Amino acid sequence: MRRAAEVEREVGILSYTTLGEPCRARVKSTPEDFVVEELIAISGLTAAEASGYYPLYRIEKSRIDTLHMAEELSAALKSKVSYAGLKDKNASAVQYATPTSLRGLRPSTIERERFTAKVGGFVLAWQLAAAALFYSYRRKSRTGITRAAPSEPKLR
Repeated sequence: MRRAAEVEREVGILSYTTLGEPCRARVKSTPEDFVVEELIAISGLTAAEASGYYPLYRIEKSRIDTLHMAEELSAALKSKVSYAGLKDKNASAVQYATPTSLRGLRPSTIERERFTAKVGGFVLAWQLAAAALFYSYRRKSRTGITRAAPSEPKLR
């Protein structure tokens, strides 16, 4: 067994069971090394805009956390937005959001420096609730529940 370096002993690694030199790698050194995509299932999603339907935006983002992305998206839509989960700033992420008001703007695409949002379809509010997206105008929380697709971080 080989004795661990001082910095490793400080965090509880006392020795190695292998005789060779340690393998060194960096995890999440770039956002592209960690890819996260939300998986949502909403029945009744329609491609055509209709009265009472909310646009569902598919957002591709990198180098921006969810809270700052939501702030910029809210400003572009002139409405608060609801989203299903928090995503890491240091990841390439795909997530979904909807405006909480039917009176806001509804551009088909919103491009910013660190994210792009495109309308993926239109949905009624009750269908969003059924998909576990919670609206801030109905609840005090802006986050809900979705599943994330499995991701394997890259080591460099």
